[in-house]
Amino acid sequence: MALQQLLVSGLNAVAVWRYSMIAAYVVCFYDWVISLDQEVALIYPAPWNAVKVAYMFCRYYPMAIAPFHLWGLVGNHEQRVCESVYHILFACAMPTFLSAQFILMLRTYAFSGRKTPVLVALSITYLGLAGVIIWVLSKELTLSPLFFVTKRNACLAVSDEPNITVLVSVLQRNTVPIPIAYHVGIISVLATIFDCLNILVVLRHWVRGRDTFGPLGKSFLKQGMLVYVVMTALNALAICAFLRHVG
Repeated sequence: MALQQLLVSGLNAVAVWRYSMIAAYVVCFYDWVISLDQEVALIYPAPWNAVKVAYMFCRYYPMAIAPFHLWGLVGNHEQRVCESVYHILFACAMPTFLSAQFILMLRTYAFSGRKTPVLVALSITYLGLAGVIIWVLSKELTLSPLFFVTKRNACLAVSDEPNITVLVSVLQRNTVPIPIAYHVGIISVLATIFDCLNILVVLRHWVRGRDTFGPLGKSFLKQGMLVYVVMTALNALAICAFLRHVG
């Protein structure tokens, strides 16, 4: 019965993941369509710099990889197909995540008055986050063990913990690793630390110099803090989801 519950839970998680991916890309395209006129008026004429490059990448890269991602994560594929692409699918998603964090870093650096210590501290944290992502991508992923019980499935990558196993006597008289996504949970923890560091820098600078801000600075603070808080909340939810089975 425990095994059946585990399998049902895994299949339900895959279904939720598929709906989530479709919803995420629909929102991405919808946001692009309704704000395209503002983007053409404000962003396109602006001179090229690091902020514009980061914005354009963060804006258009998710839409560029959408067909490949939806093909791999929403469709049903044979195991041999997924074995050849699941690392690529995971890798394709990470630039979107890192580009959003990079924009937050640039915002915080500019808001702090372009202070070098702030840039150094944020850069070290950002590079640490990128390093962990590369480590997880290169060594700590395996194909979802749901392929042991289904002939076709989504190409999902999970963290591999070989020391935690369950006996599947009904299926193969063998042991199959239970997917424990603690590696992805570590990524969420570091992302949350990075977001909190950005929030602290912005709040510290605001407390020290809030009387000198004009309408533009106040608007930036209001919108920037909203972005920081939302991203931190999402990362916190991801931590709970990925680490709930650890321990």
